[in-house]
Amino acid sequence: MSETTKNKYTLENLLPLNVSYDRDHILRQQDVDMVNRLVEVIEGSRSSLTPKIGDRMRHVDREGDFYGYALLEPNILSSASLSVSIRVTSA
Repeated sequence: MSETTKNKYTLENLLPLNVSYDRDHILRQQDVDMVNRLVEVIEGSRSSLTPKIGDRMRHVDREGDFYGYALLEPNILSSASLSVSIRVTSA
C-alpha cells in the first residue's frame, strides 16, 4: 500500500463526510480500514496512461468543444464509448 493511500482516510477526516452513517451506525476504525483498502484496490486498477471504463476525463471533440467531466462507459457495439454532459450553471 502506498503512503498516500495508507493515510488517505482517518476516522477524523471520514466522520464529517459520513455524518448520517455515523449517526445511524457509528463509524468505527474498522470502517476506515475497509475504506482505505477499497481505495487501494481502486487506485491499483487505474492507469495514468490508458483510460479504462469508468474513468472521468477531459475531452475536446472535433469541433473544439471542451467537456471537463466526460465519462468512459461500456458500449455493446464497441469496447467503450465516451459520454459527455453539458452542465448549465446559472449566474
